[in-house]
Parts: sequence; structure tokens; C-alpha cells
Amino acid sequence: MRFTLRGAGADRPRRRSSIRTMLVVLAVVPSLALIGLWAYTAEHMWTEASDLRDQNTISAKAGPSAYAVMVQLQQERRLSAAWLAGADSGTKAELDATRARTDAALAEFTRMIGKLTDTDANILDKARLIEESRDLLPATRAQIDHRDGKRPDLLRLYNDAVQTQLTTFSALSRVETDGNLTHRSETLIDVFRAAEMTSREDALLTYALGVGELGAAEYLDFAEAVGARRMLYGEQIEPNLEPRFVGAYREMTSSRPWRALVTAETAVLAMGVDGRPSQGLGLPPETADWRTTMDQVMTQITAFNGQRAETIVEAAEKRVDDREFMVWLITALGLAVVAAVSLLCWGVTRSLRRRLMGLHHATVELAQKRL
Repeated sequence: MRFTLRGAGADRPRRRSSIRTMLVVLAVVPSLALIGLWAYTAEHMWTEASDLRDQNTISAKAGPSAYAVMVQLQQERRLSAAWLAGADSGTKAELDATRARTDAALAEFTRMIGKLTDTDANILDKARLIEESRDLLPATRAQIDHRDGKRPDLLRLYNDAVQTQLTTFSALSRVETDGNLTHRSETLIDVFRAAEMTSREDALLTYALGVGELGAAEYLDFAEAVGARRMLYGEQIEPNLEPRFVGAYREMTSSRPWRALVTAETAVLAMGVDGRPSQGLGLPPETADWRTTMDQVMTQITAFNGQRAETIVEAAEKRVDDREFMVWLITALGLAVVAAVSLLCWGVTRSLRRRLMGLHHATVELAQKRL
């Protein structure tokens, strides 16, 4: 009998240690798993909110200055086309003044980008693509001043620079965590693209009016720009307008300057029925007031685009605030749930341990004393 009791006593420490370890593991493992899941979820949500905040910061702070650069490049392109067509010194003075405003707009954009030190590096790299045309401007301007080259080659820098901006805007408008905001931003980019097509029409016809005819290359470029502009407004912009902008859009497109623009476009396109004129064509009388018409149309377009951009930036800011509030709320609730579950696990474990220890003491008492 004594031999049996000694054997039981010899196994007791190992069994106690094993039971205690198992109970601790049962409490610790679920708690650590919940904490890890909570930490991963919270970090993921904060990253999404931070990325959305970065993109909105770019849009709110650097967006207006980037748009100003685009507008100035478009104006400089038109005046450069007029100068290349043989305009007088008055146009050259206006061109020089516009170049100074372009440089100022580029400097302001660079200054704004420099302030965004806390913004994600990838987003800043995309935004800085807009600055790349700065280094190429002096050489191109010198060639334009001396009329050294062909119009398409000399004005290509402006086309490429604006296209780079539109591509950058498009990349920055894609908010992976918010499909609705991405859709609204992409429709705004379509508006910018349509404005660029209108500006290209203006530069082409300004050059044609200066030289007194529309060359074959200019006609094809003009037809392409008109087709792209009409497609963007008819198929991308109008169907996706927010209800609050439908009235303003219809007022703009039914105005007298807009109708005059469409009439002039149609008259120019009708000059080359086959779409490939082989010689220069005289301009139709509908283009006589082109400069006045375009100034009025571009003013309308700029105002309309500005209103839409401001609305989307405000919506993005509100979405960022809502997202950050939800992150705070879900993080706090998640932490509370983790704490509650962890305490429950420890409580259940301690209860089981007390019961097992009680059972152990009762068994020992039964074996050593009563039996």
C-alpha cells in the first residue's frame, strides 16, 4: 500500500505542472490570436484612411496649382501658335507675359509639393511628373521665338505636358478603398480632357486663321480633337453628371457661345468631306468670330470645371473624416471586445484551475487520509 502512495506522490508535481501549463495555454493562445487579428485589422484600416487622406491632401492643396499650370500651358500653346503663324509684336508681348505666368504657376506648384512632406512618397512621385516639362520649356520657347521648326513639332511639348498632367490626375483619382469617390473623380478627369481637346482646337484654328488656310495636318488634328471633345461630353460627362450640375451643364451647352463653337466646328469639318484633304483649305465664314467665341467658351468651361472640382474635394474631405471616425470607432470596439474575451478566457481558466485544484485536494485527502 505504501508503494502505491509513493508512486502517486511521485507523479503529482509533473501532473500539476502539465495541467497548469495547459490551462495557461488555453487562456493565452485565444487572447494572442484576438490581439493579433485586432492589430492587423486596425493597421489595415488606418493605412487605408491614411492613403485616402494623402490623396485628398494632394487634391486640396496641390490640385488648384496643378490645374493653374495646365491652364497656363494651354494659353501659352495658343499664343505660340499665333506667333508661329506670323502674328505681330503685340502677340509676342502677350506671349511673353503668358510665359511669365506659366513659370509662376510652375513655381507655385513646386512650392506646394515641397510642403507635402508627410504625404506618401509614391503619391508625391506621381505629382512631381508635372514638373518634368519645366526643363524642356526654355529650348522649345527659343525655337518658337525664332520660328525654327514646324508647328506640330514646336507645340508637341505643350500637348505632352498637359497629357502628363491628365495622366497624373487620373492616377491620383483612383481611390482603391472608395469606388464611388473614384468614379466621381474620374468623371472630373473626363471634364479636364474635354477642356484640353477644346484648347487644342483653339490652338489649331488660331494657327490656321493666322496663315489664312487650314493645312491637311491641321485639319486632321482638328477633326480628331473635335471628335474626342464631342465624345467625352456626350458619352462620358453628361451621363455621369451629379444632379446638382445638370442644370449648369445644360445652360453652358445651350448658350450662344457654345452654339457658335459647334457651328464653327461643323463648318470646318464639312470642308473636307473625305476627312483627308490633300491641300490647304480656306476657312469658312463661321470662324470669323472664333477668338471671341473661344474666349467666352473657355471662361464657361473653366468656371464649370472649377465648381465640379471644388465639390469633389469637399466630398473627399467629408469621406476622409467619416472613414477616420469609423476607424476610431471600430478600433475602440475591437479593443474592447479583445479585452472582454481575454478577461473571459482568463476567468474561465482560473475557475477551471480552482475546480481542478479542489478535485486534486479532495482526491489526495481521500487517498491519504480516508482510505
